[in-house]
Amino acid sequence: MFGFGVGTMMCMPYFFLDDDIKLTRLSSPPGTLDHLGLITWGPTMALFLLLPFSFAYLLVITQLLTRHLHTIKGYFSNIENRDLSWVRWSVIALVIAFVVSVVRLFLPSEYSEVGWQNIVFLCFELIWLLIVGVLAVNQRPIYADSQESEVAKSNTESKDEKYQNSPMHDIAIDRIKSKLTNAMSEGIYADPNLTLRKLSDLTGVTEIRISQVLNTSMSVGFYNFVNSWRIEAACIEMRQTNANLLEIAFSVGFNSRSTFNQAFKKHMGNTPSSYRKQLSNTEYAKSNVK
Repeated sequence: MFGFGVGTMMCMPYFFLDDDIKLTRLSSPPGTLDHLGLITWGPTMALFLLLPFSFAYLLVITQLLTRHLHTIKGYFSNIENRDLSWVRWSVIALVIAFVVSVVRLFLPSEYSEVGWQNIVFLCFELIWLLIVGVLAVNQRPIYADSQESEVAKSNTESKDEKYQNSPMHDIAIDRIKSKLTNAMSEGIYADPNLTLRKLSDLTGVTEIRISQVLNTSMSVGFYNFVNSWRIEAACIEMRQTNANLLEIAFSVGFNSRSTFNQAFKKHMGNTPSSYRKQLSNTEYAKSNVK
């Protein structure tokens, strides 16, 4: 809002310029206009100020998206349709459009005013705006209610801020670890809609205590904790069955193959297909030894 206000103030003198003068300037060929002091320098200065303000805006967006990703990983076991990845791609498209605009601004008029360039750039902006609009309209709510939102957002606080007033004894920590292990051993990880609240209801341990034990004692977030169990179960299925990888991914709680591949590579160091190939090679080597 501050940048918008500054830009508006700089452009106000041009707004009150005589209408005939403005029409004459609009119809004049590029490169033939003379500046009229502050009246016409104001919009030019506002245009240049757009650069640092836009950079700051993009920086803030990036920080908010990073914080949001950290927040939902502390509450949800699957983050598809919640991670706002479309916003990230929109920001990338915005940066591309911004860079192209800046380059065209400093190019000589015989290059920047070429007709086909304007058409291509306008088509790019139109398509980008249409895609962003459709994705924004179709974006479902991230949280089911305000309580869910507050619990999830509490995970964005640092460990010192969040847990300094609620220390836990080793006995309590071990008891909670045992309850979490038992719940996972019973297969709750296979629920694709598993959340911190569901795990809390099943174990009888408050959400904040589960989060505290996971983050401080086990050094893992909720999202990665659940995924580690899912990946372990997937590895067992790969060793014991010939089911295809997508079936295995769904059976252990993942919502998509891409998420399964990403999580598997993070926890195991290679892709599911590579892991299965290694298993096949190992079995083949054992059979030859026999």
